[in-house]
Parts: sequence; C-alpha cells; structure tokens
Amino acid sequence: MLCCSGSNAVHADDNFTQVIGTFPEDRQRTLEQTAPEILKTLKIKLAPGMVGFTPRVVDGQLTVASLARTGGLELYNLTAKVDERVFRGDTVTSVNGKTKVEDMQKELASGKECDVEVKQGGRLEVHLKRVEGVPLGLGLEQTFPEEDARFDEVHDQIYLKVKEIKQTGLVPCYNVDHPAAPVTPKHYIIEVNGERVDTTKMLNMIKNDNEWTFVFRELDDV
Repeated sequence: MLCCSGSNAVHADDNFTQVIGTFPEDRQRTLEQTAPEILKTLKIKLAPGMVGFTPRVVDGQLTVASLARTGGLELYNLTAKVDERVFRGDTVTSVNGKTKVEDMQKELASGKECDVEVKQGGRLEVHLKRVEGVPLGLGLEQTFPEEDARFDEVHDQIYLKVKEIKQTGLVPCYNVDHPAAPVTPKHYIIEVNGERVDTTKMLNMIKNDNEWTFVFRELDDV
C-alpha cells in the first residue's frame, strides 16, 4: 500500500518513520498510546448548578452526550490527568448515590451539588506529525446527533465524524503500522490537541497545527 504522495512516496514499511519525521522514541510512544487501555470509574464532585453536560439515555444507560464549554465537567477535565478525563459517550453510573437512570436524571436537574461516578468508555489515542506535501488522509464531516440537536447546538456541540479513510496520507500509513488499532469510518473525533468541545476549533487545529494528538471513539448511537 502506497501511503504518501509526491516525491516522498514510500511503502508502509520501516521507512515510514523517516518519511513522517518521527524517530524511534516517538514511534514507541505511539505504540504505547494505542496499547490496551485500563478504563476507570471516575468520582467527580460538581458544584451546584455546574453540571455542564447533556445526559442522554442510550440502551438503558445514562451517557454523557455533550459537554458544555464552561460547565463543571469541562472544568474537571482541565485539571484531570490524561487518562482520567471524561469524554462524550462515557457512562454515568451514580449521582449522589442514586443508580437508577430516572433518579440520576432528577439529581442532575436539581441544581444542587452532585457527586457523580462516570465509567470510561473505550477510546483510541493517535499522535501524528505534519509532513510537507502529505495529506492527513481523513474525510471528515460535522454532524448533529439524531436527538437533542437543538440543545447541543446551544453548547456548540457538533459531532466530528470520520467519513472516509483516504488511500494516501498520514492516517492510512498509521493504520498500516497499527493493524490492531486502526482508525475507521466508525470513529468520531472527540478531542484534538486538548480541545473537546468546539469542533470548529478542532478543524482549525487539524488545518493549521503541525502536530496532533487525536482521541477517537466509536459512537454508533449518534
């Protein structure tokens, strides 16, 4: 498979690390980032009136459908360790000791302080560097979820979906190099270089930055 176009075109073999401008330690870091992850149940205290996310019932579970730009959950994410951040699609398992979906919804809507437990969902973290003349190799589209689109629009919460994996580019090369953890059209981008809320900012980072840390997740229910 030919990964890159132009004069730098190479096959997806060991020379790939030279073409994209990364070195063995960077390659090893990428391999570590895509290794099987340890998912956690996070305990988070949210201030009164500062819930900051849209809850949505999916398959009988209460999930984080969207994040508010200045809400309590995003404030938590700003200081949380990398592997303890909350993303869209994570599952809320308890609110103030309540575990039934209806009870948790009432607690979140009450406006009082909330002790929330969130179970992380699976995600794929990928680190790439820009190479002159080589495209990223992703086809993307901004899309609203089928439900609650009006509420999500208020919070600038549009989903950034991977529509297509191109024949050439950095992502196709990454997929050849990491067959056990590829990026696929089932994925949505839920973070780019620390931005989790505004997909317009994510797209600007993809266009203008020279290095990216992407967090992908499959969100089949969107």
